[in-house]
Amino acid sequence: MTRARALLALAVATLTLAGCGEGSDPGTGSGELRWEKAPAVYAPETLPRDKIATGMVRNDSLREISLTARDLRLLDCGGEEVQSSAVFLEGFGKTYYDISREELPEAERLRIGLDARLRPGETAPLTVSWRQAGGVGPPEVVDYGDGTLPLP
Repeated sequence: MTRARALLALAVATLTLAGCGEGSDPGTGSGELRWEKAPAVYAPETLPRDKIATGMVRNDSLREISLTARDLRLLDCGGEEVQSSAVFLEGFGKTYYDISREELPEAERLRIGLDARLRPGETAPLTVSWRQAGGVGPPEVVDYGDGTLPLP
């Protein structure tokens, strides 16, 4: 192997490892959203495989960002999707609409955390949950389509 190829292989290996593991800085990510501070991660005492991460996200861009909770994906170190749920709330919300009979109005979707709309500099709560399955790595990032948010 030539020296150039060896250096290229080392660079690729370094970049691959840098995106995985415990070295992820919660303040970084890719795209225009950032955590205000590292999200808190909880594991219910009676359900130790279930995890909940909650924190505030901030729009660091110069444009409004619209997000839909069901479009968020949690990805493990290898880029595989981890089954999860997300909501733009710190707690629980309830709608008074019959969702089996009608589509929710935009204002209601925003109120109960199904959607979020952030102008530049605005923040919103984000809560994601998942069950840590055996043999599957933990989620490393929240993928929101235009970027990612790291998970601690």
